Amino acid sequence: MKKTQRKTDNSSNAKIKDKKDIKKGSQTTIDLQYPKELPFWIVALIFFILTLIFFWDHIVGKAFFWDDFVRYVYPMQSFSAKEFASGNIPFWNPYIFAGMPFLADIQVGFFYPFNRILGLFINPNGHLSVWWLQFVIIIHFFIAQISMYLLSRSFKVSSYSAILSAIAYTFSLFMVCHAFHPMIIYHLAWFPLVIMFFIKALNERKYIFGIFSGLILGFSLLSGHPQIALYEFLFLGILGIWYFICEIKKKIIQGKNIISYVLVLIIPFVISIGIFFIQYLPSQTLASLSQRDEIKYAKASPSLKEEIKWEKATEGSLKFGQLFTSVVPNLFGSVDGTNEKKMAPFHLPFKFVKVEETGNKNNLYKIVAEEQIQNHFYWETAYYFGIATLILSIFGAIIGFRIRHVAFFIFISLFSLLFALGENGLLYNLFFKLPFFSTFRNPSRMLFLLVLSASILAGFGFDQLLKSRMSKKVLIRLLIISGIVLLITILASTKILHGIFIDEEMLNAKILSNIQTAVSSYGITSLFFVSCVSVLFYIIYRVNSSKSIQILSILLFFILFIDLYIAGNTFNKSPINPEKKYEIPTELKSLLKSNPPQDIFRVNMRKYKDGATILKAMEDNQGMLDGIMLIEGYNPLILDRVAPTLPSFDDYLDISNVKYEITQQGFLERKSYFPRAWLVHKARRYNSDEILKRLKKDTIDLRNEAVFEEDIPINLSENNSDSLYDEVKFTEYSNNYFKCKVKNSENAILCFSEIWYPDWKAYVNGKEIKVNRINYSYRGLALPKGEFEVEMKYESSEFNLGSIIALTIIGLSIVGIIFYYIPKNKLWKK
Repeated sequence: MKKTQRKTDNSSNAKIKDKKDIKKGSQTTIDLQYPKELPFWIVALIFFILTLIFFWDHIVGKAFFWDDFVRYVYPMQSFSAKEFASGNIPFWNPYIFAGMPFLADIQVGFFYPFNRILGLFINPNGHLSVWWLQFVIIIHFFIAQISMYLLSRSFKVSSYSAILSAIAYTFSLFMVCHAFHPMIIYHLAWFPLVIMFFIKALNERKYIFGIFSGLILGFSLLSGHPQIALYEFLFLGILGIWYFICEIKKKIIQGKNIISYVLVLIIPFVISIGIFFIQYLPSQTLASLSQRDEIKYAKASPSLKEEIKWEKATEGSLKFGQLFTSVVPNLFGSVDGTNEKKMAPFHLPFKFVKVEETGNKNNLYKIVAEEQIQNHFYWETAYYFGIATLILSIFGAIIGFRIRHVAFFIFISLFSLLFALGENGLLYNLFFKLPFFSTFRNPSRMLFLLVLSASILAGFGFDQLLKSRMSKKVLIRLLIISGIVLLITILASTKILHGIFIDEEMLNAKILSNIQTAVSSYGITSLFFVSCVSVLFYIIYRVNSSKSIQILSILLFFILFIDLYIAGNTFNKSPINPEKKYEIPTELKSLLKSNPPQDIFRVNMRKYKDGATILKAMEDNQGMLDGIMLIEGYNPLILDRVAPTLPSFDDYLDISNVKYEITQQGFLERKSYFPRAWLVHKARRYNSDEILKRLKKDTIDLRNEAVFEEDIPINLSENNSDSLYDEVKFTEYSNNYFKCKVKNSENAILCFSEIWYPDWKAYVNGKEIKVNRINYSYRGLALPKGEFEVEMKYESSEFNLGSIIALTIIGLSIVGIIFYYIPKNKLWKK
């Protein structure tokens, strides 16, 4: 069959001339009918309705996000919103781990604009409304659809094709299964818009689009997920180079044009990084002082350290068998928040890495890597984007691989898939050796680029299907692709595919039977959708009525949405309201809550035995919601120096200012706890590499003596504190600042049960003095004899510098926008 000659215009009825009759082979002219483009308000309404349907149970208060949303996101955002509503910037969080930086924690996303809106929705009990927090996350699924729709439309596809891309991208399992990681959702909701303006800047050489791209990217980076941010920058870098090479090959840019291209290319990077500096610089300080394998295993050999780094970084690598989850999403079972027992729970084993001490001085550690079933790898490796999307994306790739942007997204699809394989492939090893990449686990998170690329290719494929109707070549290609996908679903429904990748002999016979039955039903479900989609494609191929095409397109959207709804809708449906989980009796709250500045203390709310929790009085991050200062907490990022190793746990509770300790009988009031600040007149010094061992073994009375890791800054009498008349009294105490009056009868060390951090500055009678690190993890000041007013303030030079850079970049961007849109004759008119 000869190539189809197409003539298109802006009307709804474009004409396509096919020189052979489809049935008889005689020459004829076929007028292909196209539906009218949908106005944007109808498109937005469709997206709004789909978002409403998908998250209806959350909107009406019947379902709630779970896992990290409950343990981390809700308490962090509640504390953040409450502080901001009170007019404070929460630099320090005194309510977990005996105190740690808050704003510097990049995952908090304090400066992300939508997070700051949450300050308007504090309940009467002082907690952030869970409904509003969930609503902000859900609204980003609507934003993601709009964003992807606009990106797809920028590639000149029809509104119908762009709608399909938007649905596939937004309700893919990658997006849905990370809803309880909102920082990921916030990044990905805006990223298609970033790409759209980035490409417009490159194509049109207009800096204004580079500014828009940089501003959107910059503010999305503030939502706080550095791994996704790194992958986004990698994507944009590859995109810029790809387009540059294409332009060079076509001789479109030469000489001075190259300079203008490079300038337009770097504008989004400069702007976004500049905005991000307000968060990045403080976060770097925190990262340098946080628990990391490099510190923990500092004494290991270089080769072992590199091996540990590799094993940790490749946790969560996509397995080959999971390539088939693009067809049958729950081929290896599933996980969700419903608390209902599943016939086929997630049962694909993943590597679990432990580093154990050997007791051998020549070889201190050994790596133990075992295959275990770990539920969190279900959502870390889920990426299903629908049967229709899969077929159309492959079709679009075959049809349009010679087109620049299509070829690019084909490349990105393959690249992201190979990268996600991690240790199971070759590509990740190359990037592991580059800066930053080795610091993150779960290479499978790169799959968001596969979802994005497949969604765009599917939109292009559907557009080509509409434009190439009545072509047998199109039909044959679609049938071949659909046939391959159909074969995979048949293999899944007959249990053959499952048996290839799972060692079924390791499973209990009854459990295996249940799993096989469930997996078979999953395969049948996928088979049903393949059949529906294939029949629909054939009808579209045969029909030549604009109204019919419109109805069939909407039906395709409906089938795709139902497919994705079935695959992922239950994942986020926990019946447990996080607000209920954080409810504690008013009497208990009153007992455990400090009353600064007069009564300041901490609480121990958890007990361990052999590394396992045996007693827990409240949620890990309860303190942030109710103002209870805890020595426990939950945060992926913890300061390396928090708890000194002392002869007994009671000694640790004492120096940590713990007044109430959890026991089997309830909370016990402890009489031996240290005050928040006290004076000592003795000190000793240990080297940093031996201090923990010496604190554990040596007999040190920390009520009367301070332990330094550097030269003791003042001469001391060596008297016991109880033999002298000393006084320390707090007069003000807040999260970022406190003040106390000190009276000491001779030279002394003012010791604080406050975690040392370099951004805490001390002022004695208005003059700044050095804050020493004492007793491994606490703060101390050297004071001569006398009476003093001591202030301690959280002052971050990194934050100040980052703020200046970010505000300057935003200001220059606004000026650039004004200069672009105001006509020059008006701008310079006197």
